[in-house]
Amino acid sequence: MSEIVEFDVHAIAAGGDGVGRTDDGLVVFAARTAPGDHVRATVERGKRFARAGRVAVLRPSGDRVTPVCPHYEGDGCGGCQLQHLADEAQRRAKAGIIRDAFVRIAKRPVDLPPVVHGQSAWRYRTKLTLALRRAGGAWTVGLHRYDRADEVFPLDDCFITDRRVLDVWRAVRERMELLPDADALRASVRLLGEGAALVVEGGHAWTRARELLDAVPALAAVWWIPDSARGRRRLLAERGAGQEHGASFAQVNAEVAELMRAHVLSLVRAHAPRRVIDAYAGAGGTAEPIARAGAAVV
Repeated sequence: MSEIVEFDVHAIAAGGDGVGRTDDGLVVFAARTAPGDHVRATVERGKRFARAGRVAVLRPSGDRVTPVCPHYEGDGCGGCQLQHLADEAQRRAKAGIIRDAFVRIAKRPVDLPPVVHGQSAWRYRTKLTLALRRAGGAWTVGLHRYDRADEVFPLDDCFITDRRVLDVWRAVRERMELLPDADALRASVRLLGEGAALVVEGGHAWTRARELLDAVPALAAVWWIPDSARGRRRLLAERGAGQEHGASFAQVNAEVAELMRAHVLSLVRAHAPRRVIDAYAGAGGTAEPIARAGAAVV
C-alpha cells in the first residue's frame, strides 16, 4: 500500500538517487532530489527501505541549478543523474559515495576524499551508447527515460559528449537501413586515435556492415555482437588493416583518465618494484611505461 511521507534529503546514493529518512526511521531513495531538499513523496514501503514515486520539492536545496541539457527535464533522460546540482555539489556527492562505500561496506572510517576533475564538465565523453527501436518502419535513436526505463526518447544532443561522436551518430542515423534487421538494437560510437569505432549489439544476421563503413567516412571500424554471441564481438569491417581499431574498454573522459594514469604510475614508481602484476591491463597504457622503466610486468 502506498503512502505519502515528508523528509529531508541528506545525501546522494550510488546511482544518483537522493537519500533521506522519515521521522519514523524509514530510509527513502528519491530520484532527482538534492541534499538539503525537503520533499513530499509517494512511497511503497519495503522491508528495509522505500523508493519514492511522485516527488514534490517543498523546500529546494541551495545546491540546485537549472539543468543545461533540455533532455534532462524535458524528456526525463536517464543518461545523467545529477545535472540539477551545481558542479561543486556534484563533486561533493561523488566524494560522499566513495566515503560511504568505505564506511558502510569496508567498515573503515575515512575522510571525505578530494575529487580531481577536468577543465570542463561538458563535451568530454569520447563514447556514446544509444538504444535503437524500430516501430512501423520508423527508428527511434536515443536514451531511456529515468522513470520509465522501457521507453526510449529521440536524442537531439548530449551536452556531455564530444561533438565528433555526435557527428558520427548523425551520419549513422542517416543510413539505418544498413544495420542488422532487428526491431531493437544497442550501439556505441567511440573515438579512436583516428576516426571512430561503431559497436552494434543485437540481431541475428548482418550483411551490410561494409556498406555502412563506406557510407560513413568518419568510421574506422564496425564491430557486431549478435544476439547469439553471448557478448563476443566480431570485427566485420575496418579501414587500414593492421590499425588499432579495438572495441575494448576505455575511459570515456580522456583528460581525467590521463590524470588517473599518471597518479597510478607515480605510486608504482615510488616503490621501484622489480615485478608488477597488472591484473586489469586493458590495452596496456599503464603497463607499458612500467615495463619500459625496467620492471617485469605480468
